[in-house]
This record gives sequence, C-alpha cells and structure tokens, in this order.
Amino acid sequence: MQNKYIWQLGNWSDFTWQSDRLLKILGAARSAQSQLLTQVKNLGIKEQS
Repeated sequence: MQNKYIWQLGNWSDFTWQSDRLLKILGAARSAQSQLLTQVKNLGIKEQS
C-alpha cells in the first residue's frame, strides 16, 4: 500500500524539499489559476470567496 500522508513515512520528521524546484511548480500553478479566473470572469461568472 502506498502512503497517502507524509506522517505515514518512517522518517517524516526529517522532511526536506528543494525550494527552487517547488517555486517553479507553484508559480506555474498560480499562473494557471490566474488564467482560469480570467476566463471565468470573461464568461460573466462571479467569483465566490
């Protein structure tokens, strides 16, 4: 069975990440989100908070 949550890993408290790689992925996701919100707004659909 594959672990679903980080705390299910034996060494979860030693979790590390590579900021430069993560920032590129998060930046791309934020850009896609912005484009989607623009398209939704252009269709006349109001944003919900």
